[in-house]
Amino acid sequence: MEINSCIGYAVASLLLLFPCLCVLRIFTGKSLGSKEYPPVKGTMFHLLSCLDRLYDYQAEVAAHNKTVRYLAFSQSEVYTTDPQNIEYILKTNFANYDK
Repeated sequence: MEINSCIGYAVASLLLLFPCLCVLRIFTGKSLGSKEYPPVKGTMFHLLSCLDRLYDYQAEVAAHNKTVRYLAFSQSEVYTTDPQNIEYILKTNFANYDK
C-alpha cells in the first residue's frame, strides 16, 4: 500500500513539474526586454486560449503594434503588418523566412 502511495506521489510530482519546465523553457533566453526585437505579446498557449476569436485578437494586436512576437518552445514567431517589413521580406530575403 505504501509503495503505491510513493509511486502516486512521484507521478503527480512529474506531472506538475512538466508544465513548470515548459514555462521556463519558453521564457528563458528569448530577449524579453530587448529593444532590438519586437515586443512579446504572448505565447502559443495564449493564442490557443483565444482560438475562438483568433482573427479578431490578431487584428486588435496589429492595431496597437505593427510587429509582435509570440514565444514557442524552441523559437519565437514574428507577426508583422508593417509594409516596410513585408517589402523587405518579399524583395530581399524571401528564402530565409517561413511562410
